[in-house]
Amino acid sequence: MEDFHSKHLSDKQMKELNPIIRNAIATALYAMEHAEVNPLAKTYILYNCRMIPNYWEPPELSSEFSLDGFINDLREVYGHSGDNLSDAEIEERAENILNRSLGIE
Repeated sequence: MEDFHSKHLSDKQMKELNPIIRNAIATALYAMEHAEVNPLAKTYILYNCRMIPNYWEPPELSSEFSLDGFINDLREVYGHSGDNLSDAEIEERAENILNRSLGIE
């Protein structure tokens, strides 16, 4: 983002854009976390997923994240919780978490 900023946006424009992006990210994260218990959050997620145009390419995680890394993190979390889940159960939970975060039921 910093490269784009330096090439295309003034500091004044970035000062205006930063809180818009930051608040949108915070709102989306909050809605994702609460969509199962808060109908407004679920509606927010579903509405915004429907607003994604067909011509957008699928998003990619930043290079420091990967599906394998996510599954390994879940293994560690569930290992500490004492749930003793199988690899298949952890992978299923990972898929469910990702689907929910994308608004896929």
